[in-house]
Amino acid sequence: MHMAARSKCAGGRHGGGYQSVLPAWQHDILNTVARSALTSLKPLLCALALLTTGALAQTDPLASIRTLAADKLFDQAMVELDVLLDKRPNDVEALLLKGVILTRMGNTNAAINSFTNLTVLHPDLPEPHNNLAVLYAAEHRYEDARQSLLQALELQPRYDTAYENLGDVYTKLAAIAYDRAYQLNRTNQRA
Repeated sequence: MHMAARSKCAGGRHGGGYQSVLPAWQHDILNTVARSALTSLKPLLCALALLTTGALAQTDPLASIRTLAADKLFDQAMVELDVLLDKRPNDVEALLLKGVILTRMGNTNAAINSFTNLTVLHPDLPEPHNNLAVLYAAEHRYEDARQSLLQALELQPRYDTAYENLGDVYTKLAAIAYDRAYQLNRTNQRA
C-alpha cells in the first residue's frame, strides 16, 4: 500500500529524442563546439546551481525537512518541522509530512493521531484518509482501512492511489473470508 503526500507538481517530464538532419561531419563539429562551450561554462553553471539550491531551501522550508527525512535524519526533521508548524499551524503539506515522518520513525500511534487530526482540520483532503488506511492495514484493521479509503474516494473520486490501496484491502479481506470458509469446512474445495 502507498502513502500519499501533496505535491505541487503533477508529474515529471517525458523525455523524447530527436534525429539530426545534419550530415555526420557537421554533427561531429557541433558536438565538439558544444562540449567545449559546456566545459568553459561548467564553473558558472555549478555556481548557479548552488545559488539556486540555496535560494530554494530558503524559500521552501519543507525542502530541507524533506531532505533530512530522505536522509533518515528523522529527529532533526521533526525538530525543524515542529518549528515550522509553530509558525504555520495549518500548513497542510507540513502536517501531512509530519504524519509520514512519524510513520517512518515507527511511531504508528502518533502518525494515526496526526492524520486523524488532519482529517478534522481539513475535512476536504483525501490524503490523510489514504494514509490512515495504510496504517490501519499495517495493523490488520482492514475494515477501518476500507472505510478510510472509501472516505478518500468520496472526497476525490479520481484518486488512483486510494483505488489501488482499496484493491489491496479488498484482496486481503477476500483472503481472510476464504480462509475462514476453509476453517469452517475443510472439505470445501472451493475455498
